[in-house]
Amino acid sequence: MQLAVKNGNFVNSNVRSSLQSNAQHDENFDSAIANILRSTVTEVGGVCMTNKRSLNERVVTTGLMMALVVVMTMIIRVPVPATNGYIHLGDCMIFFSVLLLGWKWGAAAAGIGSALADLFAGYASYAPITLVIKGLMAVVMGLCIDYAIKKGFSKIGLQIMEVISMIISGLFMVAGYYLYASIISGNFIVPLSSIPMNCIQFGVGVVLAKILAMALTKTPARNLFEYVSAI
Repeated sequence: MQLAVKNGNFVNSNVRSSLQSNAQHDENFDSAIANILRSTVTEVGGVCMTNKRSLNERVVTTGLMMALVVVMTMIIRVPVPATNGYIHLGDCMIFFSVLLLGWKWGAAAAGIGSALADLFAGYASYAPITLVIKGLMAVVMGLCIDYAIKKGFSKIGLQIMEVISMIISGLFMVAGYYLYASIISGNFIVPLSSIPMNCIQFGVGVVLAKILAMALTKTPARNLFEYVSAI
């Protein structure tokens, strides 16, 4: 009978072989799990990016965010008589949709969700332009974040860029609605009164979206985000 020494003790060669086999199995298992995780979630410059989400998962998540955009847009509405429009909290979910879904699917959730909210709230005349402006708002935000990732921004830089991207996209939205209201009214002066209110609207949205993202990135839900900087 062959014996081997393990930690100062004699061990049967069959037992040694079994231990080696189990160790190899555990190593292979750990390696497989690591590969699965790497294929699902990658870190680029401190940004969490999911790249293996199935089409069905994306469609379902987009539908959920679309519904949340509708709810947050309609739950609190403050009419703006000068433009026959209103301000709301929907921008919060638009910003959050981009962080969660990326700019392509986020644009779908933002544009369609916001347009549906206009229809449900009795502002059907605004629905077509809302579809365009809110959709492009998400695209602008996402492209700004993509630019920062490609340029290799630091984690702090990416955190700052997230906020800046929201502000830039918010200003794009303000400018879009101002031009639309000016054209349909034939007056470029009266719609100016909507600018401060719309700035407040997206400003509140920036704060709420950032707080929500910061909270969720400290939980396992972090892996669901298309890109969220390490906070």
